[in-house]
Amino acid sequence: MLSCNDKITLRQLQILLVISAMGTGLIVLPRRVAVYAAQDGWLIVLGLTLIGMGLAALAVRAARVTPNASFIEYTGYALTRPVAYVLGVFLWVKLVFAAGFELRFFLLITKQVLLNNTPLWVVSLVMLVVCAYAAFMGIEARARVAEVLAFLLIMPFVFLLVVALLDINVSNLQPVFTAQPQDLLRGTLRLGFIFTGLECLLLTSPYIPAEKKMGRAVVGAVGFAGVTITVITAITLAKFGTSITNEAWPVLRMMDMLNLPASFIERQEALMFSFWIITVFALVNAFIFFGARLVTDMQAKQKNGVMRPKLTAVLITSIAVFAVSLIPSEAESLYRRLDILFFISGIFFLLILPLLVLASTFLRRRFARWRGVTVLLVIFLITLSGCYDRVEIEDRTFVVAMALEKNADAYAFTVVTEAEAQTTADGQTLTQATHTLDKGVNKRLHYGQVKLLALGECLLSDAQMLSNALATLAQNPEIDRKLHIIAANECIDLHEKLDNIDAVNFAQQFQSLHTQLQENGCALIPLFPTGAVALKDGAKALTLSEMELQGYLWCFSEKNIDAVVTAYDVTPVPFIVDKHSAEVTFSQTQAIITVEVAGRAPEATDIPRETIQHLVSAQIANEIVATASALQVKNLDAYHWRDHMRKTHREMYEKNGSRWETLFPHLEIIPNVTVRLTQ
Repeated sequence: MLSCNDKITLRQLQILLVISAMGTGLIVLPRRVAVYAAQDGWLIVLGLTLIGMGLAALAVRAARVTPNASFIEYTGYALTRPVAYVLGVFLWVKLVFAAGFELRFFLLITKQVLLNNTPLWVVSLVMLVVCAYAAFMGIEARARVAEVLAFLLIMPFVFLLVVALLDINVSNLQPVFTAQPQDLLRGTLRLGFIFTGLECLLLTSPYIPAEKKMGRAVVGAVGFAGVTITVITAITLAKFGTSITNEAWPVLRMMDMLNLPASFIERQEALMFSFWIITVFALVNAFIFFGARLVTDMQAKQKNGVMRPKLTAVLITSIAVFAVSLIPSEAESLYRRLDILFFISGIFFLLILPLLVLASTFLRRRFARWRGVTVLLVIFLITLSGCYDRVEIEDRTFVVAMALEKNADAYAFTVVTEAEAQTTADGQTLTQATHTLDKGVNKRLHYGQVKLLALGECLLSDAQMLSNALATLAQNPEIDRKLHIIAANECIDLHEKLDNIDAVNFAQQFQSLHTQLQENGCALIPLFPTGAVALKDGAKALTLSEMELQGYLWCFSEKNIDAVVTAYDVTPVPFIVDKHSAEVTFSQTQAIITVEVAGRAPEATDIPRETIQHLVSAQIANEIVATASALQVKNLDAYHWRDHMRKTHREMYEKNGSRWETLFPHLEIIPNVTVRLTQ
């Protein structure tokens, strides 16, 4: 330990980097990589790790051009002082927004997992007070705290990962290396937000003794963190398979499903969440510390070699982070904001600026007499760059919802814009319809903000038109692959459907639907407002009622949370589901569906607990059998059991996979339901 001199060791720097890297990316990355590469998503994380190691080495090299110099000092030396101050302001803004978005993620997950009734601003304020205090105490205090927290974080976390390895299905990662190179590249470019925090390396050099070689230590730490996140991503993908895209926070969900031996902890996702709090603290604290240091450096030079930020700078930065964290936003919009933040500022500070500093420093030292060379370089960069094909935001109309219906032999394409204007156009092809819509508005339609796609039942009955429409939409790079899809009897008024999208029984996303239809020809789409439409061979084959859909969802864990089961004795007995798990196994010509349900009876009754549990169990079993029978009549494997058999029952798949179309209609469905009354 280096004491009382505002210096830290390389080992402490590595600990700070590793803890900070295990932030939001750890929680959200497995789900997002699966959208681009399905079971090969871990390859994207591995590619991001290699890129991160290279960017970290570049940032350290640029920061060490003048040892022990602050960001303002060495950028001022390379690019002139005025440019250094402008860069300092932009970097401060970037750090503030990155900290605010990270904290917003923390608030959203906290509300869902732990503190459902606590105001978000209270949680944000408490976290910021702790982070700001640690930032004001200086980097030595941060390093010492990190050394203590590392042991509290690593050992239990490793134990949980080992337990998770015992309860995964490695076949979910098969087949490997099937993702297209362009999908891997697109995912790698879109998920660069996990590099948030590496720009702090541009500000770290003064705190490391000049004789120490930072580069190797930093690259090693980033590599270790990246490999760890890759392993966690692979384990999570093996646990959930491609259905991971339906999980909001898959890592937390995986920890909740662990069966710990002799465990006395009921909510294991809360335990995992407590570990994650440490990483959030480390990352937000780092952003506040370095943001405050930037403000301090731009105000005046430090005295007596002290490199701690001033209290006023810490307060200004913390207040700004607090304001950003309270900007109303949900997880999906935060993903987009992080992506935009990385492309706008992250690439500049991690790639362009280090290269510019290194090139300018080299030329300045090589041609010391050319005092104007740095200014010329900056002028060239500004004047020779541009966006010739850009579309200004004022010239765009943002589409928030779309609807497709079949009108005779043409497409009826409807859009709703952010101004709640609804417009419809017909066309023999979807491209023709979209062009007609573009001509009817005075601004270019932009589909990057679409949240809902409604498909009319007439279109769903035409396999060819539906396939062409989905293929055309899939080729549009603006459309989010995670937008929600519903079926509707009418596709005319989208306002009500958009406002009540959360009321549908389950979520179907565009990427998932497209994949299911391509691979299996079978899929389910929620029917607004209740029920679902089942597709076979790309066209509508069956409409499920609300009760039949509930019977379908019992076969998948946690899909019927908050559902109401009405069992019957002498009078109706309501039962609200709090938690349920499902497992499907196969034996000869039988499908055994084991369902465990926990819930409560909200109404007072004299019926004994055991009787209520028996009645609800029988009702759930009846729903499962009734739904399965309806699907079997149509020979419609909407459960995708053949694919499930391929992953979990290899021997049975080799025996029955080729004749599944013949076997499925005659499969004997055996529900094994256990109900536990929690109140």
